[in-house]
Amino acid sequence: MIIDGFDTETYSGRGSLIKTIRNVVGLAQQIAAIDALAGRIPQGNRSEPGVVMLLEKLAAERRDYQEQLDKAPAPRPARRQQQPDRWAELAQSPEKPSKDAGDIPYAPVELLERRLRQAARGERPQICTRRVRTASSRAAEFVTVDAATVGQVLTAAPDLWTVKAGWPSIRQAFAKMANEPKYARPATDNDEEALFAKVQVDPECPNDKNSYRDRFVEGWQNIRAMVEAEVLDQVGLPKRIEIVSPARAQALSEPAYYDAPKQISYFKPDAVSAERIAHEFGHHIEENGPAEIWLGCAALLNRLSEGRPLEPKSPPTTRVPTYALNFQLAKIPNPGYAASYYDDGGTELLALGMELWSWRDVRGEIPAAEAKVQEGDQLGADYILLLLHALRPREMRENGFPQPSLL
Repeated sequence: MIIDGFDTETYSGRGSLIKTIRNVVGLAQQIAAIDALAGRIPQGNRSEPGVVMLLEKLAAERRDYQEQLDKAPAPRPARRQQQPDRWAELAQSPEKPSKDAGDIPYAPVELLERRLRQAARGERPQICTRRVRTASSRAAEFVTVDAATVGQVLTAAPDLWTVKAGWPSIRQAFAKMANEPKYARPATDNDEEALFAKVQVDPECPNDKNSYRDRFVEGWQNIRAMVEAEVLDQVGLPKRIEIVSPARAQALSEPAYYDAPKQISYFKPDAVSAERIAHEFGHHIEENGPAEIWLGCAALLNRLSEGRPLEPKSPPTTRVPTYALNFQLAKIPNPGYAASYYDDGGTELLALGMELWSWRDVRGEIPAAEAKVQEGDQLGADYILLLLHALRPREMRENGFPQPSLL
């Protein structure tokens, strides 16, 4: 008789079956199975000689098996290996030195470690990742990197953007996303007023706050025409936007800049424009959106530089060391400024893409960036892919573009 795959006519078969009977319930289940298989007798009738003999054999062999278990020494519990606390290690490890002209830039994973180290110490906002349950998911889940997930994030980082998309498919995505985002924030949300409420004008500025209103309203309209609600909901608004005094403006090397740890944008009084507002908001998205986008930008610059040492800054174009880009490969907007190398790993790629996009009268296109991409150029296509994943993630999922995730 075969029960649960075991031949009860053999000693080994019965022994294997016995090992599956751990308690009274298990024995009762086996009896029911025997009755069902016997078929020749009513359920619950134990008078059939063959069944009775089998049950007697099972009971005896079960006793023998239990006696062997009782005599055997108890197994020692497996020793649990202590897992290193990677998060604590990052928080306690010393900061690596800054890089300068002539140095090989840090690899993207090293820059990610630096950012996580600062987050673990509370020196910058927490870093989040974007987890997508399915390729076509309507909504993404944003997960903060912490002690429980940091190991997985660092393991996944080196191979994050190895899946490429060719230029023809990117061009097709452009055609489907030609205008305002399909999933834009409603215009009735009055977000431009919320953005303008963040503006603080130094009392020494020649213009009062209201004189800048139209520029911030236009700037937000440009942003809304580029960026999906999913992204805007995740990153929120900067904590503050400061228009500095003329005296302080003279000390600034840039017309405007974004302080990532503080989440504050600074503008010179004469440098406020809708395009520059979009540019600085691009930094805000890169710094506070999912780490996958920032890491993709850093990885693209690393690929474009082909491992060469950093080059000196060249004012007025750049005010920091720059990646040594191969300009035959660098099909990106304003490649001289885009090559800027920052110690914290920040890039200009997303900010410049948004600035160029906002110059357009017809919203939703990236013609300035597209013009830099030639047919078959993988690096240029990868840049546009990053831009669309950063600003239109839900539409990209709907159009069949998988979104790399660190988790």
